[in-house]
Amino acid sequence: MIKNGSFNVFNPKNSVFNEIVYRLNKDNYLSFKGYKDYRLLAIHGWNLESDGSVTKMPWDIARTHYSSICFSCNNVKVIKPLSKVCQLCEIQTDIIIEDNAKIGINKENLANTELVQGVYNSHPNAISLPYFDIIAFLLCKPNPKMKLFDLSVISTDIDIEIDKDIDRSYLIPNIVFFKDSMEFIDEYIGYLYPNIVKYIDSVLTPQIIKKTEAQILSQLNKNTPQIQPSMQLSLEAENKILKYKIKELETNYQKAIKVKNHLSYKLGQALIKANKNWYKGGYIKFIFEAMKIKKEHKNKDKFNI
Repeated sequence: MIKNGSFNVFNPKNSVFNEIVYRLNKDNYLSFKGYKDYRLLAIHGWNLESDGSVTKMPWDIARTHYSSICFSCNNVKVIKPLSKVCQLCEIQTDIIIEDNAKIGINKENLANTELVQGVYNSHPNAISLPYFDIIAFLLCKPNPKMKLFDLSVISTDIDIEIDKDIDRSYLIPNIVFFKDSMEFIDEYIGYLYPNIVKYIDSVLTPQIIKKTEAQILSQLNKNTPQIQPSMQLSLEAENKILKYKIKELETNYQKAIKVKNHLSYKLGQALIKANKNWYKGGYIKFIFEAMKIKKEHKNKDKFNI
């Protein structure tokens, strides 16, 4: 591409990516060379911190820090936002690159013409960045031999044989393989999740129970110069109430322990972990983890019998 103006270049890395990033700002822009008539499909960006480092912000906050890129060609402008994450975003507008095509930052603060999942630019605390860090553009060269056609004209009551040279059905996952895992997810979402919220969120750990008990008992049994009979009766009543509450907490804790040993609870923990690490293939790992949990659970039930 043709670089117009000076660019800061960074090399962000993590366990998955190792990229070269060019920073667009109000004093520079990019233009295409040798790609006339190509179609713009997507942009790959990674907005970094102002010093070029990868952000340490939590995921939900990073999504509120965003910048906009502006693609202009033949009086058509596409404004696309991106937050502080590494993301490939599709271009929904049908754009054909011409000689006057230009890529720059949205200096005029124009409204976004296309949205991106994971960008919270409408958040009350959203922050607009004065730069846009770009990695690459995904282009497609039109093939004159290929023409779009109306899929509705294809009859649905006949079998269509696909040439082996263009058959990509092997990319479709084996649904049978996922069947057991999907049943686990249904069980978790439909049955146990409400119980987890009800019990786990309201149950103290044994350490907290013991610490609370010690602190309150210490306060109640604190040495005083003289204790009147009426005060003694009051303290005994409070002690009785305290012991009842502690017993109730311990009972709830035992219930929580039983819930944690339930198959669906273990599955739920694995699902939560997968969701937190979705960008590292968490959901793929979850499938194998779910099958492992099911096997261990069956073996445990067999042993108990």
